[in-house]
Amino acid sequence: MRTPSNEWLAATAAEAEPVPQLRAFTNWVGAGRKLTQTGRITLADARELVVLLGTEDVIDPKIGDRVFRTKSSEELPGITTVVEWAKASGLVRVTSGRLVAVKKRRAACAGHAPAVGSGPHRRGVGGADRACAVGDAP
Repeated sequence: MRTPSNEWLAATAAEAEPVPQLRAFTNWVGAGRKLTQTGRITLADARELVVLLGTEDVIDPKIGDRVFRTKSSEELPGITTVVEWAKASGLVRVTSGRLVAVKKRRAACAGHAPAVGSGPHRRGVGGADRACAVGDAP
Protein backbone atom coordinates (compact mmCIF):
# COMPACT_ATOMS: atom_id res chain seq x y z
CA MET A 1 0.00 0.00 0.00
CA ARG A 2 1.38 3.40 -1.02
CA THR A 3 1.05 6.42 1.18
CA PRO A 4 -0.16 9.56 -0.61
CA SER A 5 2.38 12.37 -0.87
CA ASN A 6 2.04 15.48 1.26
CA GLU A 7 1.59 17.55 -1.91
CA TRP A 8 -1.33 15.39 -3.04
CA LEU A 9 -2.93 15.56 0.42
CA ALA A 10 -2.54 19.37 0.55
CA ALA A 11 -4.00 19.77 -2.95
CA THR A 12 -6.94 17.50 -2.16
CA ALA A 13 -7.65 19.32 1.12
CA ALA A 14 -7.49 22.72 -0.60
CA GLU A 15 -10.15 21.58 -3.09
CA ALA A 16 -12.55 20.25 -0.44
CA GLU A 17 -15.75 22.30 -0.40
CA PRO A 18 -15.35 23.87 3.07
CA VAL A 19 -11.93 25.30 2.30
CA PRO A 20 -12.89 27.60 -0.61
CA GLN A 21 -16.09 28.59 1.22
CA LEU A 22 -14.09 29.57 4.30
CA ARG A 23 -11.53 31.42 2.18
CA ALA A 24 -14.26 33.33 0.34
CA PHE A 25 -16.04 34.14 3.61
CA THR A 26 -12.85 35.33 5.33
CA ASN A 27 -11.97 37.53 2.36
CA TRP A 28 -15.55 38.88 2.32
CA VAL A 29 -15.38 39.76 6.04
CA GLY A 30 -12.16 41.70 5.38
CA ALA A 31 -11.65 44.51 7.87
CA GLY A 32 -15.04 43.87 9.45
CA ARG A 33 -18.79 43.49 9.04
CA LYS A 34 -21.49 44.79 11.34
CA LEU A 35 -23.56 42.16 13.14
CA THR A 36 -27.14 42.39 14.39
CA GLN A 37 -27.86 43.02 18.07
CA THR A 38 -28.16 39.25 18.52
CA GLY A 39 -24.70 38.71 16.98
CA ARG A 40 -25.88 37.39 13.61
CA ILE A 41 -25.01 38.29 10.02
CA THR A 42 -27.47 40.90 8.73
CA LEU A 43 -30.08 39.75 6.20
CA ALA A 44 -28.65 42.11 3.56
CA ASP A 45 -25.22 40.51 4.01
CA ALA A 46 -26.78 37.03 4.11
CA ARG A 47 -28.38 37.63 0.70
CA GLU A 48 -24.94 38.45 -0.71
CA LEU A 49 -23.30 35.46 1.00
CA VAL A 50 -25.84 32.92 -0.32
CA VAL A 51 -24.68 33.77 -3.83
CA LEU A 52 -20.96 34.21 -3.00
CA LEU A 53 -20.67 30.94 -1.06
CA GLY A 54 -23.17 28.89 -3.05
CA THR A 55 -24.91 27.62 0.08
CA GLU A 56 -28.31 27.21 -1.62
CA ASP A 57 -30.07 28.71 1.40
CA VAL A 58 -33.49 30.05 0.44
CA ILE A 59 -34.37 33.52 1.64
CA ASP A 60 -38.10 34.27 1.83
CA PRO A 61 -39.19 30.81 0.66
CA LYS A 62 -42.48 30.49 -1.19
CA ILE A 63 -44.66 27.47 -0.50
CA GLY A 64 -47.75 27.41 -2.63
CA ASP A 65 -49.12 30.94 -2.70
CA ARG A 66 -47.53 31.94 0.61
CA VAL A 67 -44.21 33.66 1.10
CA PHE A 68 -42.53 32.94 4.43
CA ARG A 69 -40.36 35.93 5.31
CA THR A 70 -36.87 35.14 6.56
CA LYS A 71 -36.47 37.10 9.79
CA SER A 72 -32.87 36.27 10.66
CA SER A 73 -29.76 34.81 9.08
CA GLU A 74 -30.05 32.18 11.81
CA GLU A 75 -32.76 30.59 9.62
CA LEU A 76 -30.17 29.96 6.90
CA PRO A 77 -28.27 26.79 7.84
CA GLY A 78 -25.61 27.07 5.12
CA ILE A 79 -24.58 30.60 6.08
CA THR A 80 -24.78 29.81 9.81
CA THR A 81 -22.53 26.78 9.33
CA VAL A 82 -19.89 28.73 7.41
CA VAL A 83 -19.89 31.51 10.03
CA GLU A 84 -19.57 29.05 12.92
CA TRP A 85 -16.78 27.09 11.19
CA ALA A 86 -14.90 30.32 10.48
CA LYS A 87 -15.18 31.30 14.15
CA ALA A 88 -14.18 27.84 15.37
CA SER A 89 -11.21 27.76 12.96
CA GLY A 90 -9.94 31.08 14.25
CA LEU A 91 -10.39 32.77 10.86
CA VAL A 92 -12.79 35.40 12.21
CA ARG A 93 -13.80 36.71 15.62
CA VAL A 94 -16.49 38.93 17.07
CA THR A 95 -15.43 42.22 18.60
CA SER A 96 -17.61 45.21 19.53
CA GLY A 97 -20.60 43.97 17.56
CA ARG A 98 -18.53 43.37 14.43
CA LEU A 99 -17.21 40.27 12.75
CA VAL A 100 -13.54 40.76 11.84
CA ALA A 101 -10.97 38.58 10.11
CA VAL A 102 -8.08 37.50 12.34
CA LYS A 103 -5.00 39.19 10.85
CA LYS A 104 -2.73 36.12 10.89
CA ARG A 105 -5.36 34.00 9.18
CA ARG A 106 -6.39 36.78 6.80
CA ALA A 107 -2.83 36.93 5.46
CA ALA A 108 -2.94 33.18 4.79
CA CYS A 109 -6.24 33.55 2.89
CA ALA A 110 -5.44 36.75 1.00
CA GLY A 111 -3.90 35.16 -2.07
CA HIS A 112 -6.84 32.90 -2.79
CA ALA A 113 -9.75 33.81 -5.03
CA PRO A 114 -13.19 32.73 -3.84
CA ALA A 115 -13.51 29.72 -6.14
CA VAL A 116 -16.97 28.80 -4.93
CA GLY A 117 -19.97 28.49 -7.19
CA SER A 118 -23.54 27.46 -6.80
CA GLY A 119 -25.07 24.22 -7.86
CA PRO A 120 -26.54 21.03 -6.50
CA HIS A 121 -23.13 19.74 -5.37
CA ARG A 122 -22.53 22.81 -3.19
CA ARG A 123 -24.21 22.10 0.11
CA GLY A 124 -23.32 22.86 3.70
CA VAL A 125 -19.84 22.88 5.17
CA GLY A 126 -17.75 20.13 6.64
CA GLY A 127 -14.71 21.15 8.61
CA ALA A 128 -11.07 21.89 8.37
CA ASP A 129 -9.13 23.34 11.25
CA ARG A 130 -7.28 26.49 10.23
CA ALA A 131 -8.75 26.07 6.77
CA CYS A 132 -6.89 28.72 4.82
CA ALA A 133 -3.55 27.35 5.98
CA VAL A 134 -4.25 24.00 4.31
CA GLY A 135 -1.88 23.67 1.38
CA ASP A 136 -0.38 27.12 1.93
CA ALA A 137 3.25 27.72 2.59
CA PRO A 138 3.95 28.36 6.26
